[in-house]
Amino acid sequence: MKDDFSILNFLMEDYSRRILSCFLSLLMITLSFHAISFFYVVDIENGKSSSISYSVSFISNESSGQDSILVADESSENLILSREIVSIDEQTKIGYIEFLVSYSESSGEFLDPCDDVHVEISTSGMIADWSNPNNILSESSSDCDEMILILYVYPNYSGENYSTNESSMEEIQNTWSDISFGSGELTVTIDVNTNPPPTSAIPSIQDDDEEIIVDWTFHLFDFQVDEF
Repeated sequence: MKDDFSILNFLMEDYSRRILSCFLSLLMITLSFHAISFFYVVDIENGKSSSISYSVSFISNESSGQDSILVADESSENLILSREIVSIDEQTKIGYIEFLVSYSESSGEFLDPCDDVHVEISTSGMIADWSNPNNILSESSSDCDEMILILYVYPNYSGENYSTNESSMEEIQNTWSDISFGSGELTVTIDVNTNPPPTSAIPSIQDDDEEIIVDWTFHLFDFQVDEF
């Protein structure tokens, strides 16, 4: 009788092991299925996002003006510009600012040579892309040539439309929506050293100042992002 119980216990234990083995196998199959399904969906989503391309187009505008500044010999004068002074809305993005500086010998004296003029943009005050290699922050002239200065304000802005599939819509919008650039005051300093005419020995004839004309242009922009 004891042997009969041993055989029965053995059979029951074997049956239990088979049930447990089947259960574990089924569990592993289920987990594997879910894992494969998850990574398959992720791959599809990644493929989907990488296949989406966006076109970024810029809508440009300008705000320009002119200032006439009389600078005395061996002295300097400052031209100060800002959003508030130029009446540019704080939500409007500033791409870059251009300056055309011109002058002519205005003494009216015979053979009076052109004066020495130096123009420089101060690298403080306005938040801008000061490290941009295309910036022209200072120029000099001693022969009445026009001088061109340029300050790139918004980083990476060139005004050229482009397409990309490496960024999301949100990333693109964040890239071109930073209105902090262009805030603050921009100072342009003008130095003059006059060159006297041959008749300067006559007390009544003196060249002691110069009129400098500064034409400035703020290149403004907005942007639009389209999916294709």
